[in-house]
Amino acid sequence: MPRNNSGTTVGKIGKFIKITLGTATVGISLGLIAVLLVSLFMKESVGFAALGLALGGVLIGYPVGVIVGIILTKKVFHYRGSLLLGILGSILGLIITVATAEPLNLNANVNVLFAVFLLSIPILCTIGFLLKN
Repeated sequence: MPRNNSGTTVGKIGKFIKITLGTATVGISLGLIAVLLVSLFMKESVGFAALGLALGGVLIGYPVGVIVGIILTKKVFHYRGSLLLGILGSILGLIITVATAEPLNLNANVNVLFAVFLLSIPILCTIGFLLKN
Protein backbone atom coordinates (compact mmCIF):
# COMPACT_ATOMS: atom_id res chain seq x y z
CA MET A 1 0.00 0.00 0.00
CA PRO A 2 1.55 3.39 -1.02
CA ARG A 3 2.26 5.93 1.68
CA ASN A 4 0.26 9.13 1.70
CA ASN A 5 2.62 12.06 2.23
CA SER A 6 0.00 14.76 1.70
CA GLY A 7 -0.05 15.73 5.38
CA THR A 8 3.70 16.03 5.84
CA THR A 9 5.75 19.10 5.07
CA VAL A 10 7.58 17.31 2.27
CA GLY A 11 4.25 16.25 0.77
CA LYS A 12 2.91 19.79 0.91
CA ILE A 13 6.04 21.23 -0.71
CA GLY A 14 5.91 18.54 -3.40
CA LYS A 15 2.25 19.31 -4.06
CA PHE A 16 3.04 23.04 -4.31
CA ILE A 17 5.89 22.42 -6.76
CA LYS A 18 3.81 20.05 -8.90
CA ILE A 19 0.89 22.47 -9.15
CA THR A 20 3.20 25.42 -9.89
CA LEU A 21 5.10 23.58 -12.63
CA GLY A 22 1.88 22.24 -14.13
CA THR A 23 0.20 25.63 -14.29
CA ALA A 24 3.37 27.24 -15.68
CA THR A 25 3.59 24.58 -18.40
CA VAL A 26 -0.01 25.12 -19.47
CA GLY A 27 0.58 28.89 -19.31
CA ILE A 28 3.64 28.71 -21.54
CA SER A 29 1.76 26.51 -24.00
CA LEU A 30 -1.20 28.86 -24.27
CA GLY A 31 1.12 31.88 -24.38
CA LEU A 32 2.91 30.39 -27.38
CA ILE A 33 -0.40 29.62 -29.05
CA ALA A 34 -1.50 33.23 -28.50
CA VAL A 35 1.73 34.54 -30.06
CA LEU A 36 1.32 32.19 -33.03
CA LEU A 37 -2.26 33.34 -33.57
CA VAL A 38 -1.19 36.97 -33.44
CA SER A 39 1.60 36.27 -35.92
CA LEU A 40 -0.92 34.69 -38.31
CA PHE A 41 -3.09 37.79 -38.21
CA MET A 42 -0.12 40.14 -38.57
CA LYS A 43 1.73 38.45 -41.46
CA GLU A 44 2.16 41.59 -43.51
CA SER A 45 2.65 43.98 -40.61
CA VAL A 46 6.20 44.80 -39.64
CA GLY A 47 7.56 46.99 -36.91
CA PHE A 48 6.28 48.10 -33.57
CA ALA A 49 2.66 47.15 -34.19
CA ALA A 50 3.58 43.49 -34.67
CA LEU A 51 5.92 43.61 -31.69
CA GLY A 52 3.23 45.20 -29.53
CA LEU A 53 0.65 42.62 -30.51
CA ALA A 54 3.10 39.77 -29.85
CA LEU A 55 3.86 41.16 -26.40
CA GLY A 56 0.13 41.60 -25.81
CA GLY A 57 -0.37 37.96 -26.75
CA VAL A 58 2.20 36.92 -24.17
CA LEU A 59 0.81 39.27 -21.50
CA ILE A 60 -2.68 37.88 -21.97
CA GLY A 61 -1.98 34.31 -23.12
CA TYR A 62 0.36 33.28 -20.31
CA PRO A 63 -1.88 34.30 -17.37
CA VAL A 64 -4.92 32.81 -19.12
CA GLY A 65 -2.93 29.60 -19.58
CA VAL A 66 -2.02 29.56 -15.90
CA ILE A 67 -5.70 30.01 -15.03
CA VAL A 68 -6.61 27.13 -17.35
CA GLY A 69 -3.89 25.07 -15.68
CA ILE A 70 -5.29 25.67 -12.20
CA ILE A 71 -8.79 24.78 -13.44
CA LEU A 72 -7.40 21.53 -14.88
CA THR A 73 -5.64 20.87 -11.58
CA LYS A 74 -8.94 21.22 -9.76
CA LYS A 75 -11.15 19.31 -12.21
CA VAL A 76 -8.85 16.60 -13.61
CA PHE A 77 -6.51 15.86 -10.71
CA HIS A 78 -9.11 16.59 -8.00
CA TYR A 79 -6.88 18.77 -5.81
CA ARG A 80 -8.81 20.67 -3.18
CA GLY A 81 -8.45 24.42 -3.33
CA SER A 82 -10.10 27.70 -4.20
CA LEU A 83 -10.38 28.44 -7.92
CA LEU A 84 -11.38 32.04 -7.23
CA LEU A 85 -8.31 32.73 -5.08
CA GLY A 86 -6.12 30.96 -7.66
CA ILE A 87 -7.48 33.14 -10.45
CA LEU A 88 -7.03 36.26 -8.32
CA GLY A 89 -3.45 35.19 -7.55
CA SER A 90 -2.73 34.84 -11.25
CA ILE A 91 -4.12 38.28 -12.02
CA LEU A 92 -2.26 39.74 -9.04
CA GLY A 93 1.00 38.22 -10.31
CA LEU A 94 0.50 39.92 -13.67
CA ILE A 95 -0.36 43.27 -12.08
CA ILE A 96 2.56 43.13 -9.64
CA THR A 97 5.04 42.32 -12.42
CA VAL A 98 3.83 45.08 -14.72
CA ALA A 99 3.42 47.66 -11.95
CA THR A 100 6.82 47.07 -10.34
CA ALA A 101 8.87 46.81 -13.55
CA GLU A 102 9.82 50.49 -13.55
CA PRO A 103 10.19 51.23 -9.80
CA LEU A 104 12.30 48.11 -9.18
CA ASN A 105 14.26 48.66 -12.40
CA LEU A 106 13.28 45.23 -13.71
CA ASN A 107 12.96 46.57 -17.22
CA ALA A 108 16.70 47.37 -17.36
CA ASN A 109 17.38 43.67 -17.92
CA VAL A 110 14.84 41.84 -20.04
CA ASN A 111 15.91 38.45 -18.69
CA VAL A 112 15.14 39.48 -15.11
CA LEU A 113 11.78 40.96 -16.09
CA PHE A 114 10.83 37.84 -18.06
CA ALA A 115 11.91 35.54 -15.21
CA VAL A 116 9.88 37.51 -12.67
CA PHE A 117 6.90 37.40 -15.04
CA LEU A 118 7.21 33.65 -15.61
CA LEU A 119 7.63 32.84 -11.90
CA SER A 120 5.32 35.27 -10.11
CA ILE A 121 2.11 34.37 -11.92
CA PRO A 122 2.05 30.58 -11.31
CA ILE A 123 3.49 30.91 -7.78
CA LEU A 124 0.86 33.44 -6.70
CA CYS A 125 -1.82 31.41 -8.48
CA THR A 126 -0.81 28.27 -6.57
CA ILE A 127 -0.58 30.13 -3.27
CA GLY A 128 -4.08 31.48 -3.79
CA PHE A 129 -5.40 28.07 -4.82
CA LEU A 130 -3.94 26.33 -1.75
CA LEU A 131 -4.98 28.99 0.79
CA LYS A 132 -8.25 27.18 1.49
CA ASN A 133 -6.50 23.95 2.60
